[in-house]
Amino acid sequence: MSRLFSGAPAMAALVPALALSACATAPVSTPPSGNETAVSTPVPTGVTLGADGFWSVGDVPPTPFPGTVPADLSEGEEDIIGKFARENGLTREQAESRINGPPKLRAELARVAEALRAEPNFVEYRMVRDPAVRIEVWFTDDAAATLARHSRSPYLVAREGGWNQAEQKRRQDLWQSRMEAGRIGSLSVNGIDRKIELGVGTTEEQFLATARARGWDLADVESRYAKAQPAAFADPSIAGHVRALAREATDPQVRMTALGVGRVVMEDGCFHLKAVKDEPGKLVMFGYGATLDRDDQGYLVVRGPGDAVYRIGETGAWNAPNFVDESSDDVKTLRAACGTDAVVNVGYPTSYRLFGLPFPEWVTNYAAARKLSRQAAWDEIVACVAREEKQGRLGLDARDRCVRQFN
Repeated sequence: MSRLFSGAPAMAALVPALALSACATAPVSTPPSGNETAVSTPVPTGVTLGADGFWSVGDVPPTPFPGTVPADLSEGEEDIIGKFARENGLTREQAESRINGPPKLRAELARVAEALRAEPNFVEYRMVRDPAVRIEVWFTDDAAATLARHSRSPYLVAREGGWNQAEQKRRQDLWQSRMEAGRIGSLSVNGIDRKIELGVGTTEEQFLATARARGWDLADVESRYAKAQPAAFADPSIAGHVRALAREATDPQVRMTALGVGRVVMEDGCFHLKAVKDEPGKLVMFGYGATLDRDDQGYLVVRGPGDAVYRIGETGAWNAPNFVDESSDDVKTLRAACGTDAVVNVGYPTSYRLFGLPFPEWVTNYAAARKLSRQAAWDEIVACVAREEKQGRLGLDARDRCVRQFN
C-alpha cells in the first residue's frame, strides 16, 4: 500500500510556539454586530469587561490537577506476544515466530524484494496467518510464474489481482492533484483491493457536491468525512463579547506532531498568543471543531473533540504547526476585527500542566517501585510537580524532575 499523508497525529518534538506561522482554513465565526448581550451575560472568572462590552483575559491559574489517579487500562493485560503464546499453548519464542514469521521468511523476502518490485505486474505484499505466517505476493496477472522466477520458498505465496505499481502511482498523482479542491487531508492507495482511501476535511454532503461539480469518478473511492462543524459558542450570549473567533474551515484529518507551547490571552475581544522575549505576539485561530465555553470554575475555555480543553490565559500545548489560509473568510474577519499581526493556528490546545503529567502506566510503575497504592503515588507525583511549578518549571520539565518511566 502506498501512502501520502499531509501531517501526522501526536505531539513529539518541542517547537517554540512563537516561531510557528504555518497555518489553516476557516469558516466565518463572527459574533453578532453590537453588544446587546453585554449587560445580561455573566462575566466569566478571570475576565475583565471593557467599556465597549468586549472581554479581556490575562494571567489565570492553570487548570487544577486531577484529584483521582487516571485509570491504567493496560494493568493486568498481557502483551500481544504473551497473550498469543498463552492462547495457543506456545512458548514465547514460538509465538514470536508465529506472529512475525521465522527468520528464514524474513531473510527470503529481503533477498527477493527488490527484484519482485521491479516486475511490471507487481502489486504489493501482504502478511497472512493461516495459521502459520506467510507472505502473499500479489501480481496483476501470471502470478505463479512471476514469483517462481525469483523464489520457490514455501513462505511466499503467489496471488493475482489488484493494480500494479504504475497504476497505483497514476491514481495517487491524480488524487493528489485534487487534494486542495476536495479539501482532502489524507490519501492512501490500496493496490491489492483496488481502493483509493481518503480522509476528507468536509462533510460527506460538501465533498460529494464538489465531486459532482468537477466530474470525479468515485467508484473506487472510500472516504472518511468530517463531522458537521459545532457551534462556535456553547452559550450564544458569549458571542457579543468576542470580536472574532476564527476557526479552520475544514478538518485537516491529520495533524503535525511537533509540540507548540504558549499562552493564549484575550485583549479587548481578540485572541492573541502572548509575546515572549523579543518575539512579537500573534493573532490566534483555532481548530475546525473548537467551541468557546466556560469550565466548572467559570473560566473561559476552548473545547475541542474528545476531552481537549484549554483555559484561556494559562500556558497551553498543542500539535503544531497547523495551516493558516490567509484567504479564508474567518482569517479575513479576524484581521478586520483584530489587526494585521501574523496569525498562528493552535488547533485544539490543552493545559500544558495536564499535558506534562505522566502516563497512567508510569504511575503504575512508580507505585510498584515505591510500594505505594496508585492513588498514593499519584498524590506524591502531583505534589512534586506543584513544587517544581513554584520554581518556574512547567509541563514536561516539571514532570521529568518528579518521575521517570520505569519500562
